[in-house]
Amino acid sequence: MDGATERARGTRAGDGHTAVRRPAPWRAAAVLAALTPAAFPFDTAENLPIGLLDGISDGLRVSGAAVGLLVTGHGVTVAVASVPLAHAVRTVPRRHVLTALLAALVVSSLAAATAPSCGVLLAARLPTAARP
Repeated sequence: MDGATERARGTRAGDGHTAVRRPAPWRAAAVLAALTPAAFPFDTAENLPIGLLDGISDGLRVSGAAVGLLVTGHGVTVAVASVPLAHAVRTVPRRHVLTALLAALVVSSLAAATAPSCGVLLAARLPTAARP
């Protein structure tokens, strides 16, 4: 194998190791620019109920403490599920993971918006909390 072929394949003669290829600086900026608006809905879905506790409790006709458990349940699920899920999807291409997470966020948000009770609302919010 000649030197040009080795560089194209990312290997060096004799050692069998693959060289690390770094993306072009413009590509890294483009990926970051695409991920930024993708992260916004997750943060909004996670934090918005904190400011709407009174409105949610009035709409579902439950106490503020019961609605507060929605935030607690979401936080506990994030704490418990994040590391195992990150480990489980470590070999899946990141774009597929992100696409699945965004789809789950859409479905979960629609279910939460139409939830008739506090239990259904909690169940609808849990898929967005269980993310890597």
